[in-house]
Amino acid sequence: MRLLTAVATTLLCTALLPAAAAEREVTIATADPAVTLAGTLLTPDHTTAPPLLVMITGTGNHTRDQVISGTPIFSDLAARLQQAGIATLRVDSRGSGASTGPKAMESTTLDRVEDTRAVVQWVREEVPDARLGLLGHSEGAMIAAELADEPGVEFLVLIGAPARSGREVWVDQQAAGVAQALEGQPDRIAEGRALLEEAARLSIDGAPAEPLEQLAVRLFAVVGVDEATARAEGDIANFASRMTDPWMRAFLAHDPTPALRSVRLPTLAVYGSHDTLTSIAQNAGPLVELVTADNPHAFTLQVLPGEDHFMLRGEGLPPGEHKRGRMRVAPPLAPLVADWVQAVGEAASAPPAPGA
Repeated sequence: MRLLTAVATTLLCTALLPAAAAEREVTIATADPAVTLAGTLLTPDHTTAPPLLVMITGTGNHTRDQVISGTPIFSDLAARLQQAGIATLRVDSRGSGASTGPKAMESTTLDRVEDTRAVVQWVREEVPDARLGLLGHSEGAMIAAELADEPGVEFLVLIGAPARSGREVWVDQQAAGVAQALEGQPDRIAEGRALLEEAARLSIDGAPAEPLEQLAVRLFAVVGVDEATARAEGDIANFASRMTDPWMRAFLAHDPTPALRSVRLPTLAVYGSHDTLTSIAQNAGPLVELVTADNPHAFTLQVLPGEDHFMLRGEGLPPGEHKRGRMRVAPPLAPLVADWVQAVGEAASAPPAPGA
């Protein structure tokens, strides 16, 4: 009897001990039979029921590590969060890595929303005690906002989040390049921007390649590239192909503002001060206004000095300049996210104030 009691006590104590750090490969079915997602679940050492972040990559056919300029941004961030007591689940985008189905860039943002919904549902079933949050980068931040009302989601971390329509974001990104090429020529800069606006409209309206090729000829002429050269380099055909692919048409037409306005969760938004793709000037203000409009929960905006859209910096390089093998993920990012997530958890578990 004493032996049985001792064994039972040992088993009980073992069950109550925080688990050791672990890395688990997972496979997740989606609503699309052709798409199965593969990913990695990282859990921290000696932590009972840690908060768990589903990490959502930005635009592109990314693996779970979201490698930019040779740097695995998401695996680096996940490892640092694990050390800080935060669990993460990151997955290969559809059609990339070990995930099946058409590639993300052959699909649409809304397809990726449904993929991520399946990931959230998997977490609810497999890790039911987790305090679940969504961490999205760029397009991934748009996806996170779309799923803010999904059952079980408790908080959002939005990195480099677009807060305007895809058309506005794309036109601004491309127009910045035109302005750089035509510095000091305001009339030609304005002409280039008008052509970009027209290209976006044609794409959204479902135009075929031919009118987009004709427009591309005019656009390249504005920046000083003649038609023969642009065609020989494949630039005209590439432009038309890009503007007619399903992802681009859907992205340009997508408006994230209704989803952002509907957020009712604690939210952390992070931008790099040198982000030229979703700049603070054009996105932070609208994001704050939208997310805080009717949201009773805490909203935090943080700007990381000297960091770009990808939160990458190369030693000896100016912000925004990338060289493969020389980039590192912004050191303040992981502690910022970890501290905020832990604070949200503490606030949620705190007893209500007297009279509340």
